Amino acid sequence: MKTELTKLVEQLKLNPKDITLFLQIGRIIKQYSLGDKWVPTIVDKNDNSLKFHEVRGMNFIPIFSDEEYIITKGEGVLVTSINKMLAVLINNPDLGGIEIDPFKIGMCIETSSLLQMIFGGYENYQLEKKDWGPGIPKYSQADLLDEKSVLDFAIQAVLEYCVREETITPLFRTNDLDACPNIIARVDGKPSFIFAEGGLYPKVPALSFEKRRVLTERAKHFGYGCYYAPVGFMSCDTERSEKGIALRGDGYYIRFLGLEKVEDLSN
Repeated sequence: MKTELTKLVEQLKLNPKDITLFLQIGRIIKQYSLGDKWVPTIVDKNDNSLKFHEVRGMNFIPIFSDEEYIITKGEGVLVTSINKMLAVLINNPDLGGIEIDPFKIGMCIETSSLLQMIFGGYENYQLEKKDWGPGIPKYSQADLLDEKSVLDFAIQAVLEYCVREETITPLFRTNDLDACPNIIARVDGKPSFIFAEGGLYPKVPALSFEKRRVLTERAKHFGYGCYYAPVGFMSCDTERSEKGIALRGDGYYIRFLGLEKVEDLSN
């Protein structure tokens, strides 16, 4: 009995331009990560180190979607978490990504695409600056920052902070509203998950119990560090800030005091 993933990969090989199939595969891969699902891969029989399959000059980590598709080429088979594979890819940028069912179907998913499948993509949300003048001008609902704008604002503030800090190296970001974490970085040399949130004055961002649970569980799966990044901001105009009005393109004061370490709830 073929798995759903096997069927989708086979269909995509026949219809490589079908974006719907690719999105369905991404949905399954994301569930594999959330559930910390284990999958078979190829290893060296001597030391159980991962074996790679070279495709177009890049090395990919092989995984098998179905036991019938396991072809080892004389090597051993190890069942391990897909999250641990992704951790290897993040730590080794010279690797290409994963390859589903090598030797038989061989669908390659590059690391950048794999990260987007699991954590979400990034939508370019830069806002042009606009001179709104002093006080509260005439504006429409479309002129106000929406939830996505606020999140992107916060992520940009955190990334700028990371650039200034020599001990933090950003590796990936997403402004998907449902993503948790939404930034992956090395903090003091250790791969870490960061969850950034933005709040418009007088709102102060605070990590909810549910987000804490998701963040710490995923960090535990990966063996990563775990941080929260609350970003507050307010309009540079006193009247607009007092009314809590956030206009697109306005100037803002930012309040970000750095990353807050998040401990596992089970500790």
